[in-house]
Amino acid sequence: MDLLTNLREMALAAPPGSKFPTIRKLMAKFNATQYAIHLALQQLNQEGVLVSHVGRGTVVASHGEAVSVKPKADQPTRVLLLHYRSNSKRNDLVSDAIHHILLERGCRVVSVAYKDDEDLNAMRGEGQFDFCVVQPRRSILSTRLIDIARRNARYVIVEGQTVSGTEFDGVVRDQPTSLRLAIRHLSGLGHTRLGLVCEDGHGGTVENDIEQLFDFWSEVVHGTDVVPFSRRPSQDPDNTTQSNIDQVLTDWRDLPDAARPTALIICGSFQADYLQQAFDAANIRIPDDLSIVRVCSTSVEALHGGVFTTVGRKSESIAEALADLIEWRTRHPKEAQLITRAFPDVIERKSSAQIG
Repeated sequence: MDLLTNLREMALAAPPGSKFPTIRKLMAKFNATQYAIHLALQQLNQEGVLVSHVGRGTVVASHGEAVSVKPKADQPTRVLLLHYRSNSKRNDLVSDAIHHILLERGCRVVSVAYKDDEDLNAMRGEGQFDFCVVQPRRSILSTRLIDIARRNARYVIVEGQTVSGTEFDGVVRDQPTSLRLAIRHLSGLGHTRLGLVCEDGHGGTVENDIEQLFDFWSEVVHGTDVVPFSRRPSQDPDNTTQSNIDQVLTDWRDLPDAARPTALIICGSFQADYLQQAFDAANIRIPDDLSIVRVCSTSVEALHGGVFTTVGRKSESIAEALADLIEWRTRHPKEAQLITRAFPDVIERKSSAQIG
């Protein structure tokens, strides 16, 4: 009995509306590849046996609605990936994962790396792609980049930030969950005095939101025991100057012992080597003197020097969420804008430890 038949019989034997096993569980059960499982689930969605929802998984459909159909001989989905190239490895890692996952799912992908919008001027396409996936330069999504994306594809998906009030779909971070996970991790290690370091986005709302979330979660977890310590080192588009981090650590040392945080949550794109150099220069031992948790867009070890405990999304999770969104939009072309999230994980490394 082939994989598709096995999965179909499993679904037809289950109660309508029940949760269908995840791809990972099905891979283990049937000793099959992720790609094979994905193709079979896609076929069962087309037959009406299963219904998949972005971010909510797959459920068994009403059996009375299931119909047997032959696989469609559709053309592969064509995807243009506009990938911002910077000194940071983050976009490279995520775009590589997106490219790989989309190819696994049968898409045709053209990936274009750009340093600024001028690099894309030669792209004069007129809708030859089904989707354009845009990785913008940090928080900047220029009107020129939007115009290029619209000209080249029927649908546009932005990875990394919410574009409110547009028709664009998006895959974004879950800041509340990330911050909550960081605080819970440190609380579980016995830390009750926490500080926040958040990069200065030159007056943007993101930093204010992070600080408000920090205050909220601090009050919920620790009540009045929390001693607030919040700093915003400035940061240029691609790098962080060590002097800014040095000042944060000087401010931390200047606090009385009873008020000094035993752990810092560092939000933003601060590079691991600059952070490590700053701590070494200040003669601060991690985690003996100070525990550190980074809250970043991605959690992969290559970005954190194998040192810093991190709350972030795995590149593969971002790519999977984006691929799911492409499939959802293909099935629901007239639905309103959909923003989905790739949920973060805590990756524990040696920068955080039990207090005392």
